[in-house]
Amino acid sequence: MKTKSSAKIILLYAMTTLIAVWQAYGQSNYMATNTVVFPRLVGGGGRIPAGGGVTNFYPNSYPFNRIAGDGQDDEYMNYVFDKIGHRQSIPEIMPTEQDTNGNWGALTDGMQISVRFRQPRFVQGKTVPAYIILRNLDSSPRKWWRNALPDNGYQFTLQRGTNIFNWMRPQQKHVSPMYVIGSMDEGDPYSYVAEPKTEGLTIVYLNRFFDLSQPGEYSLQVQIQVPTADGKGTTNVVSGTAKFEVVKELLH
Repeated sequence: MKTKSSAKIILLYAMTTLIAVWQAYGQSNYMATNTVVFPRLVGGGGRIPAGGGVTNFYPNSYPFNRIAGDGQDDEYMNYVFDKIGHRQSIPEIMPTEQDTNGNWGALTDGMQISVRFRQPRFVQGKTVPAYIILRNLDSSPRKWWRNALPDNGYQFTLQRGTNIFNWMRPQQKHVSPMYVIGSMDEGDPYSYVAEPKTEGLTIVYLNRFFDLSQPGEYSLQVQIQVPTADGKGTTNVVSGTAKFEVVKELLH
């Protein structure tokens, strides 16, 4: 009987420790404002663990503190590796006046959004990834329960010619999760922290929200609802407009 009781106590202790570690992993601030990261893109996203970055040689920049997306984007990550690895800045983390193609929206209560595409044209039937950056220029963090994939809390407005299409998913209700040992699933919604002077990158595939089968020119604008700096309400932060084209084939 003592052996069984001791085993139960050890198992309970191990589970408690694992949960505490999981919570610390998800909630602690792992990134100083002078660090820029080299993460692998993960489904659902996640904070960057300690040691996942290198010193940022551009102190006035806004390093990523979180990257989320539907899947791998090796081309983009190789681009980040190459630039930062050679001590070269990348426009995405620089002030808006230096990121001239970022399509940044207006600064709203200390928060700002950019939306962009890595290429101007996409072939019919291919995925169309959009890169959304949410930047906190304030001196204090913002924390809220945020939708997970596929939208990560963003609302989308797509325009083709005179046709305008809107897509949004209502804010998901938070319920206490059941912890499963070995799982890092943050749930939907998940607790998000926009740390001061940092930014979060989300990669979404527009094909999941819109029919992009017709050739033509498109434009995209995104927005998200975030808590105000005083914590007494919420405000909408809206991006600029990013344009792209769907073509039958790419001409070389």
